[in-house]
Formats: sequence, C-alpha cells, structure tokens
Amino acid sequence: MKKLVLFVFLMIISCTYKEELLRVSFVELLADPGRFEGHRIQVFGYFTMGIGSEIFLDEIHAVFGDVASSIRVIDRTHSGEMTINCNDKYVNVRATFEMYKGQYSLVNVEKIDVQGSAPCFIRDE
Repeated sequence: MKKLVLFVFLMIISCTYKEELLRVSFVELLADPGRFEGHRIQVFGYFTMGIGSEIFLDEIHAVFGDVASSIRVIDRTHSGEMTINCNDKYVNVRATFEMYKGQYSLVNVEKIDVQGSAPCFIRDE
C-alpha cells in the first residue's frame, strides 16, 4: 500500500512539474544559443512585426531590420492576438527557446510583459 501511495504521489508531482525558468540576457542568447536550446527562458527585448514576429536587442535594431540582432517569436494564436497586442513595445518574453524551421526561435510563448504596464499576452491554459 505504501508503494502505491508513493507511486501516485510521484505521478502527481511529475505531472505538475514545470522546468525552471531561466532569465537570460538578449546578448547571452545571441552569443550562445545552443546553451539555452530546449529551456524555458525569459528574455527582454523590443517586439515588432516585420516579415514575422521578432524581438530585437532594442528599437534601433528593429527600425533598421538588423536580423542578426533578432530572435523569431512564433505566434500560434488563432487570431494573431499576441502579435497585434505586443507590437512595437519593449517586453519580457517567457517561452521555450528551440530550433523552429532551421532557426532558433521563441516557441510556446507563455506570457509577454510590457515594460511599465499590464501583460500584452498570456497564453490560455
């Protein structure tokens, strides 16, 4: 009986476990992306729409379209609400960092906080 209780307890814990969130600087992410692949991260940058959704090191890099200073953000919402609500703002993005179609990207976005105001996106669970 004790083994059954322990087994059930461990199953509950493993189902509710969420990988630790790593707070990463934008420069760290660009310099060594492989180090963070597959991890839940939070990164600060300037969110904008161009050909796709991206965050840049800052607004100046976004204005000049410096793709070497950007990370793609994959918007999987049906309405595009993440892209629309967060466009042209400095944000903290909480997401999983992984390879997507041959490029390191922020996928499975959980939350995007705007500097000095309410979040512009929170994923529905």
